[in-house]
Amino acid sequence: MASDSRVVYEEDYKGERVERVRKLFPLGKNAFIVTTGAGYGVQASLALSDMFRNVGDMALDKIVDISMDYINEGYAKFMKEAKEWFERHPNAYTFLYVTIGGFCPVTGKIYFKLFASEYHQLPLKEVQHQGLICFPRRMFLEARLMGAMDWELEKVAGFIKKRLEAIEKEDDRIASPFQIGVVDEQGFRILPI
Repeated sequence: MASDSRVVYEEDYKGERVERVRKLFPLGKNAFIVTTGAGYGVQASLALSDMFRNVGDMALDKIVDISMDYINEGYAKFMKEAKEWFERHPNAYTFLYVTIGGFCPVTGKIYFKLFASEYHQLPLKEVQHQGLICFPRRMFLEARLMGAMDWELEKVAGFIKKRLEAIEKEDDRIASPFQIGVVDEQGFRILPI
């Protein structure tokens, strides 16, 4: 999995403020979370990463369930508190995508689940996928990566970094620094790139 670092804050009387923050976090030893869309996702991911910091081998489905309960509850509270703000800022992001995945020591499988909220709908709904997805959608990149399943890890990471750098030049919604994470039988780790 990979992530850029761009976030946009809209503040009353000040307009937009663009910053770069981390969006890809470990959830214990074997799992990860990455979000895009509403800034609440980054706050929730950081809190969940802290919550799962000392968790060893926990079933991935349990991590997903705990995480999504936390996100749905927190997002509902956030939306209630920010209702008037969103009414004053109709162009603000109204979507949140959350991806949670990892290696499940119970089943021995690696997988991820994608959840989405569009127009602040709750609870976030699980989105079916073919095992690979990019946000914003990049069909060429998705197709190329599907064909790269037998590549060495370093080659895949290099390809992803190069493509993200190219996308950054043409799409102002994407910004470095980038993070690339790996999940395998040894757990989750972020690669130095």
